[in-house]
Amino acid sequence: MIVEALTDKQEKYLKQHRLSKKYLKQISTLVINPNYPGLNLEKLVPNSMGLYSFRLDIHYRVVFRYVNEHIKIISITNHYH
Repeated sequence: MIVEALTDKQEKYLKQHRLSKKYLKQISTLVINPNYPGLNLEKLVPNSMGLYSFRLDIHYRVVFRYVNEHIKIISITNHYH
């Protein structure tokens, strides 16, 4: 599985919120073992959109989509806002 590069805006968000190390750890885990319990991987509703999310920590989640053997990051957000 290949992870597509983050946008400049996504990179900036990770740096501003000091999440870069957590992101690298979790994205590596996703590639190796998407069923790892610490990811808290979820398929988002509606299912037809094909979006998933995984947890960076208790406050932040990464929303992504599988696109032809690639992982495309859609957004990195505060889970509660």
